[in-house]
Amino acid sequence: MRLLSVQESFLQRSCTFVFASSEEKSLTAETCKLACKGSAVSDFDEHRRTPETRISGSLYCNRAAGSRSCGAGVADSGCHSSLHTALHKEKSHMNITREQLLLYAITDRSWLKGETLYEQVEKALKGGVTLVQLREKELSEPEFEAEGRSLLELCHRYRVPLIINDNVELAERIGADGVHVGQSDMELTRAREILGTDKIIGVTAKTIEQAQAAEKAGADYLGSGAVFGSSTKTDAKPMELTLLQEICQSVTIPVVAIGGINHDNILKLKGCEIAGAAVVSGIFACEDIEEGTKELLQKVNMVVKNHV
Repeated sequence: MRLLSVQESFLQRSCTFVFASSEEKSLTAETCKLACKGSAVSDFDEHRRTPETRISGSLYCNRAAGSRSCGAGVADSGCHSSLHTALHKEKSHMNITREQLLLYAITDRSWLKGETLYEQVEKALKGGVTLVQLREKELSEPEFEAEGRSLLELCHRYRVPLIINDNVELAERIGADGVHVGQSDMELTRAREILGTDKIIGVTAKTIEQAQAAEKAGADYLGSGAVFGSSTKTDAKPMELTLLQEICQSVTIPVVAIGGINHDNILKLKGCEIAGAAVVSGIFACEDIEEGTKELLQKVNMVVKNHV
């Protein structure tokens, strides 16, 4: 099935929002950018964990863990929204949604234990991860590209975006859904020039100033931490949770917490106003990755439920 671009999916449709007053108002999709009625999106099959229809480009309707709102928080036939939400989305490019950031798996080969990365990522997808980042520090460029193409096909089969860590050129070459760049990596504006306007670009932000600068430059989301240290970066200093909350409050784009997050500490992030959690060892070091991921998904829903 050919995957339509976001513009193809939405600009020729109108959508109906049902407001709390029960008054129905119709906005054109050109205005609101999103439609949950009609053929653009579909209901979510909780048992198969795949929607019947994919919104292509980098935008999906991904109702993880029973959320009744669509991936952008816009009302479907069973949801309510507000004009404020619709107008806010009009100003945003919305390459990624808060729901897609709920449980964000970042790959690491440290815990393969005889399995392939492909096998472990599929277990995480079956467990409910909503976004996958391929991070490779040791592979050669050809090996990295081959792994990326393989995982891209896998993630898309589960209707989950795949983004690449740091390597913007490789992301563009394989058609990945986006990239994540750190403060010392390629500048966001240059990454946007290479990837185009419809790809996801996430940026690491450890301070309010970095967060606001990234949003101004056009970042789609921020990754902030390390909230509990890091299993992958030994020099990472823990971030005060008050600072994490201040970063979330300082920007309008979604923020995910990262760094040492696992089943034992994730509930400490309640009240920080994050959109989700980016997890490495908390997923891939589990003896049972699929079940461990399901448990994490339940807990991260508890963390973010008041801020979706």
